[in-house]
Amino acid sequence: MERQWDDLRIFLEVTRAQYIPAAARALALSDATVRRRLAALEAQLGVALFDRVDGAHKPTRAGMQLLPVVEDMERKSQEAIERLHNADQRIEGLVRLGAPDGISALLLAPRLARFQAAHPDLDVEMVSLTHAVDLRRREADIAVVWDRPDRGEHRISALRPVTMRLYAARSYLEAHAPIRSIEDLKSHRFVGYPLSSPIAQSLAKMLSEFEQNVRLAFTSPNILVQAAVATEGGGIIMLPRYVADQRPALREILPEAFAASLQLWLLIHKEVARLARIQSVAALVRSCFP
Repeated sequence: MERQWDDLRIFLEVTRAQYIPAAARALALSDATVRRRLAALEAQLGVALFDRVDGAHKPTRAGMQLLPVVEDMERKSQEAIERLHNADQRIEGLVRLGAPDGISALLLAPRLARFQAAHPDLDVEMVSLTHAVDLRRREADIAVVWDRPDRGEHRISALRPVTMRLYAARSYLEAHAPIRSIEDLKSHRFVGYPLSSPIAQSLAKMLSEFEQNVRLAFTSPNILVQAAVATEGGGIIMLPRYVADQRPALREILPEAFAASLQLWLLIHKEVARLARIQSVAALVRSCFP
């Protein structure tokens, strides 16, 4: 069917141009290819479509009967392509957005709610990322990740780094030895990510000078769970400010001595990267990290 439509397009262009070389240039084909395909179309239909008049190709009666049919096919094809293009440019449909729990709940969700109010035909599925996301399996259309992947079917860009600081509840600080320097942290309990998680490995590098002595008394892949435990005096925790600000019971520790920066990355699946709904949600994500 595709080959037949290509041959009909050649017929249409020759009818309009009247000369094979001009039609061939418009179609980006060779003269010989245009002649061969026209001959094949005439053989398939069993009629002559053109007469040669002073070097020009003039449609025969059969050609004139075929012409409005092919023009109608062309018009409908163009209309279908235009409808598909316009559909791609509307902010509607489903976007699967993956991000770590804290970023999802505290940064993205409030803005997404307001954004969807302005675009009621947009649907969002928020995917909690506690592992390396696989965009090839369409686990997400867009993902915010801590670890930059080495390869994959995605476009990647850097977001603003997130600064991590140390916090603990007043109840914990009052019940344990004072913390006046980095060295004092060695004897304290910590709340954090499981050691097997990529972000825990990144954080461990930042604490490498005393990591052998750090006791992870409580671990969870969910930073909001970690923060809840630390708020109740469970130990010292490393948090970005957007999480710590939600927990007024937490006190920052060693503000002058410790601040760790973690890079965030934005991944967008290549197959959907040009869709308006994907671009608009990706722009919203970037706005959360100015």
